[in-house]
Amino acid sequence: MKLIIESGSTKTEWVIIQDGEIKTRSMTDGINPLMQSAESISDTIKKQLADSFFVNEYASVHYYGAGCVSDEVKRTINDILSETFFVTASVDTDLLAAARSLLQHEKGIACILGTGSNSCFYDGHEIIKNVRSLGYILGDEGSGSVLGKMFLGDCLKGLAPDDITQSFFSTYSLTYEQLITRIYKEPYPNRFLASLSEFLNTHIGHEYVHGLVYANFELFFKRCISQYNHEQYPLAFTGSIAYYYKDILTEVAEQYGAQISKILKSPLIGLVEYHS
Repeated sequence: MKLIIESGSTKTEWVIIQDGEIKTRSMTDGINPLMQSAESISDTIKKQLADSFFVNEYASVHYYGAGCVSDEVKRTINDILSETFFVTASVDTDLLAAARSLLQHEKGIACILGTGSNSCFYDGHEIIKNVRSLGYILGDEGSGSVLGKMFLGDCLKGLAPDDITQSFFSTYSLTYEQLITRIYKEPYPNRFLASLSEFLNTHIGHEYVHGLVYANFELFFKRCISQYNHEQYPLAFTGSIAYYYKDILTEVAEQYGAQISKILKSPLIGLVEYHS
């Protein structure tokens, strides 16, 4: 049996595979070692992961996660998993997970548009080029967290249309002071900002909302995708933002002369195929 773990900042998916088939599946909160201590990560696993995952002997453990940007961080994750499952884990980035899932062994450009965003050129074996993500403060263009940041900024500055603003405050029942506290004082503001995408998706027919999503994707193409040879190689996406706004994403891609070959909500099924 093999254990495959795919983690973003919002959620982590766990699957046990045997003979190329998924035997057991579970989900926990997201794991990001750049934003969480080792103790917090270990606590999340022990308290939230289904009991059935702790009673198996695994031939291998493959972890792909957000924030795995250095050897030190990867060692931290490996130590946690080794202590939990008694086998040395292979730890890689969520970007490599996206590339392997979307492209398998083919060359192309793989992208993540979820809570955060990232992109790379993949040669069928490894990542050759990566335009740095930089997180939701300096980067993450095209992501849910940046979309939420753009929208919330418009609401609080009085730039969003009145009907959308009123609907937002009616839905969330939060005051200006509460929103500022949620963003600047409480943990995981990127998750909260990304969660606002659910509200926007229910109003996607509104001209303002459509334009906001379009502008967010334009930023991603302008600042990230344009640095790859996107007219020559297939362009593939994974992540909830790419999936739920795929029609607008396709519009923007066509504007930049790019052809999207695949859009997956989650990279997990593709990873099962890759590791089988």
